[in-house]
Amino acid sequence: DCNYAWGAIRPPALGAGVDAALLEALEHGRPVTGLAGEHAVIFDFCYQLLRGNHHIGEETYRAAVDKLGVAGAVQLAITVGYVTMTSLVANGFEIPPAGDDARPAL
Repeated sequence: DCNYAWGAIRPPALGAGVDAALLEALEHGRPVTGLAGEHAVIFDFCYQLLRGNHHIGEETYRAAVDKLGVAGAVQLAITVGYVTMTSLVANGFEIPPAGDDARPAL
């Protein structure tokens, strides 16, 4: 829920080849569909960490370790934590994004 973080992350994601429809679904809170393999595992891991009880289910944890290794799963959790922390600070001080602040927040 941080327009500053979304404004910083969206352009490089598009530049890296992330599907615009996926970003549009995330931006507007619509269901994310069509992910497979490693992308589905990463999405499930991050979604579980950020929503509900903020814990990773055993099946999702095992899938993440199988696809990313223990170090990769730890790096993913650290990245989610870092972006969350940065977003809380940006929101706390009402730091606007570089572009249009009227865009929906995550």
